[in-house]
Amino acid sequence: MRIWNNAQNCVYDENDPRCRVWVVGRVAFVQALDVGDASNRFEVPHVKRYAGPFDIEDFAESVLEILNKGAKWEPDFLKGADRLAKEHKKLVYETQEGDSI
Repeated sequence: MRIWNNAQNCVYDENDPRCRVWVVGRVAFVQALDVGDASNRFEVPHVKRYAGPFDIEDFAESVLEILNKGAKWEPDFLKGADRLAKEHKKLVYETQEGDSI
């Protein structure tokens, strides 16, 4: 499946390993390819990253909206989010372990 943004210069292609989607709750972080304008395509596409609201029931429409209106994000952002998620799980586990019944 390929999902093109409205300007036809950015594409999410599920068969391209450079294109990915990470879902965190109701937000998705989409990594897609900027291929340039229709009249001036890049020889090598540039990786672009956008984030926005996500509905798992409507994957294609959610990705399209993110490509059209999403906020930009940098790769290091997800590394920090992963670290925070691990710390949160550890904190929840420690709290549950110390609780008395």
